[in-house]
Order: sequence, then C-alpha cells, then structure tokens
Amino acid sequence: MNEVGEVEELWHEGKIGSSTMPQKRNPMLCETVLTLSRLTRPHASLAIDAMLHDFERDWSSVQMEWEFVPELCIMAHAALSISNRVLSMLAVNPDRMLANLHLSDGQLVAERVMFALAERSGRQTAHEIVHEISMASVNNRTSFSEALKRHPAVSAQLSGAEIERLLDPTTYIGLSVEFVDNVLAAVPTPLTRNSGGSKKEGRA
Repeated sequence: MNEVGEVEELWHEGKIGSSTMPQKRNPMLCETVLTLSRLTRPHASLAIDAMLHDFERDWSSVQMEWEFVPELCIMAHAALSISNRVLSMLAVNPDRMLANLHLSDGQLVAERVMFALAERSGRQTAHEIVHEISMASVNNRTSFSEALKRHPAVSAQLSGAEIERLLDPTTYIGLSVEFVDNVLAAVPTPLTRNSGGSKKEGRA
C-alpha cells in the first residue's frame, strides 16, 4: 500500500489500479494469490473426510478425490506461478524501509533499551521505567530518545551514546541474515532481482 511503500508489485503503463481512485496501484497479482489460497482452504476438510473408508477404500471417498484434488492442484499451481512472477519483478525500496523503521523515534526497539537497562537494574524495574517513558512520550508527543536521556534512572545507567546505539533498528536484527541466507540457499534457481523496474515493468 502507498502508506507503507517498502515493496511493490509489477506495474506497467496502462494498468488500472482502481475504478474510483486514479492514484492507486493495487497489488492485483498478490490479491489473486490470496483469493486462490482462500479457495483452496475448504478442500482441507474434504481431504480429511476422504480419509474415512468403509471396507476396501470404497468409491464414496474415491469420487470425492476426483473432484477436489484436480481443482486443488490447478489453484495451487496458479498461485505459485503468479507468486513467482511477483517475486521475480518485485521492486524494493530500502530507503522507505529505513524511514518506516524510524517513524516511532526509537519506540520500535524500546525492548532493546529495556534489556540493556535490565542488566544493571533488573528486568521488572527496567520494564517499568521504559514503559513509563514510552507512554509519556506517546501521550505528550515528545522524543522517545530525548526522554530516555533525561530520565534519571536511565541516564544513571546508560550514556547518551549508548542510548542512540540501542535505538538504531538496523543493528537489532538477530538471526535475520542467517534466516534469509538459508531460504535463498534452498531456492534452486535464483530469482531475477529488480530494484527499480523498467519503463514497462515498473513499480506498483
């Protein structure tokens, strides 16, 4: 969606996104994938029911499979094909990602500050202190980082430089890199990457 704008689906000139709002670039392919996935879900109950057999696999179950298995395969294949198309032409906006990370002025990683403070004051105390500062910052619409630096219980334990470092979301990613590498290593053929898009296949 426009409000997030971190990744965008394939878009090209002439593609209409909305019948009422001309500025919209609806992710129509992704919406189709969601539709197909929802249509496949009811088949799960049929599949379970088809596991119940009287005697030697009677045809009351077999004929159910003739109906839902082909339909399930067709929809699943379509969803995967469209997903591959979306991913192969996905437009990525890292600048917007970074901007969104900083929208809360550090509140996103308040937990990290709490953990650092907990090493010196205990977890429960640290939680109460950071919670109090966080709520006050939201209610008063003041800077979370500045509020942390001014609070005596925090400033006595953490320097201003430490607080700024802890509030940097780009350095608080845990095992994300390893998880992404594991997923990419499992992909037999690397997807074509597109960071900006061309004239015909641009951002959506």
